[in-house]
Amino acid sequence: MQIPIPANKERFTITLLIKAVEELPLGIRVFDPRYPNTYYFRRKAYLQRGQQRRIQIPLPVTPEYLELEIFNKEDSPE
Repeated sequence: MQIPIPANKERFTITLLIKAVEELPLGIRVFDPRYPNTYYFRRKAYLQRGQQRRIQIPLPVTPEYLELEIFNKEDSPE
């Protein structure tokens, strides 16, 4: 899932609350979609069934738009 974020060249924090229906390794990335390899945040987390987790992503002054990508690490080519 990719979510566009209007960053407006400001500093801010993204807070995610994730609840797992089943066990899965989760990948999270925040990047500038205009340029390759411009990751502001790259993390992986392993969630067990029924586990709820709050993840905070502090971001520096960023470009006008960012993309947040949340994906299953098992299905990812990386």
